[in-house]
Amino acid sequence: MAESKFGDMIHARLIPGADTSGKLVSEVKKKASEIAKKKSKEWILIDVSPAGLVINKYDLNEKISEKIKSYCQEEEIELLTKIPYSRIIVESLKKGELFVDNDQDLRERMLKVKSHLIKKLEVE
Repeated sequence: MAESKFGDMIHARLIPGADTSGKLVSEVKKKASEIAKKKSKEWILIDVSPAGLVINKYDLNEKISEKIKSYCQEEEIELLTKIPYSRIIVESLKKGELFVDNDQDLRERMLKVKSHLIKKLEVE
């Protein structure tokens, strides 16, 4: 667990593609729920977009990223942005910082996603 200026941040070290990655994500969500209850928080923000998709670390395997992009088009899921692998993100998370405070390009990408989601949620 780390703290950011917006509240607690629950995270774990995930080995991409590992057999236990789904279990680890479930454990992180469970821990976040426990902490939220303990601190009387009504909301938990999980890095999943209900109104579109963000491809994280898209440049680690561009062939897979293209398959994801094609799937989104077939299923009419909006691709909000693609985030490249970045040591800045890793280092920010280790320090309990927001990566958008440490990388202008990533900040601009995420602000566009935020703006899009706000507009989309206002309409629905």
